[in-house]
Amino acid sequence: MPQHELGLMLDWQRARLSRQLSRMAERGLVSREDSTGGRRVILATDAGRGALAAARRAHARAVREALLAHAGANRATFWAAVDAIAQAAPGSRRSH
Repeated sequence: MPQHELGLMLDWQRARLSRQLSRMAERGLVSREDSTGGRRVILATDAGRGALAAARRAHARAVREALLAHAGANRATFWAAVDAIAQAAPGSRRSH
């Protein structure tokens, strides 16, 4: 992904994004390469993809627990809303 596009997507200032990417590069999670047109491209390394895969399950569990903590007695309504959002999501196999 071009570094400029990543900054726009995250709505981060260039300096903040650069510092974060430098830290991630030092840890071997990403690499930054020059592409045509003088733009920098951010690439996930094998270690970065592995770290992302390892974090997915813990992240999903934390999000689920945080959301369910506020659902209370309305869990059926909550899950119906989550299912409707998932079905409507672009690229969803279940979207109509």
